[in-house]
Amino acid sequence: MLHTRPLRVAVSLLAGAALRAAGGQAPPPASPPPASPSPAAAAEVRQFVTFRFVPGRSGDALAIYRDSLLPVYRDLEPLRRFRLYREAESPVPLDVIVESTYAGMAGMDAGNSALRRPHRSGVSAFRLYGVLSAMTLAHTDEFVAMRSRRAAPATASLTVFESVRLVPGATARYETLLREVVEPWEAAHAPARHVESGRYLVADGWDYLRIHTVSSLAEIEAWREAERTAPFAAALGALVAARRVIVVRRDAAFDVR
Repeated sequence: MLHTRPLRVAVSLLAGAALRAAGGQAPPPASPPPASPSPAAAAEVRQFVTFRFVPGRSGDALAIYRDSLLPVYRDLEPLRRFRLYREAESPVPLDVIVESTYAGMAGMDAGNSALRRPHRSGVSAFRLYGVLSAMTLAHTDEFVAMRSRRAAPATASLTVFESVRLVPGATARYETLLREVVEPWEAAHAPARHVESGRYLVADGWDYLRIHTVSSLAEIEAWREAERTAPFAAALGALVAARRVIVVRRDAAFDVR
């Protein structure tokens, strides 16, 4: 659900208190990829802020990111990556999703402290997000501890965010099935696809996030059909209570690192 509260802490970056509250606001030719997930990804924590802007203000809001916030993020040493995605197909009304990646909770805490201090440009990110809040109709803040990552060349035009809600008591079984069966199957059937998995720390009722890249909407449907006929389909279906799929386009003009 998109929240209509003011965007006061889009730069709080999951300080420890936000996690404990579990509901606080927060901001702000190549060689084939390895068959097994990268262990380095397990240390990553990501913040996803989904924005729905006031009608007619999207251009102004994105200008704040491009002209004022990107210089701040480029100088932010604890930041591993910053990405901005534009909506392609979504059941949830949205304009953009902003993703910030840090090396664990300590990295987020360090980023939080730095974003609250004035940048060398003379203004802090915290103050800039205050300006942005006047252009924001609604937003959500979600945090994910990444558990696996199989990187691939960035050639796909679409990114799929699939949120998963598990049936009660299914966490351990889901993680085991994902690690031992689903991810090896994906590596064998789509070796050139970028695939990531993570566990939600703060979210509106979702448990896990799966991210993968595709070249078209038709490829999404073909992938879904392959999953429905995969050997693990019944076992996985028994553990999943609901899914939410959002399709976005990454805007490389906003990339940091």
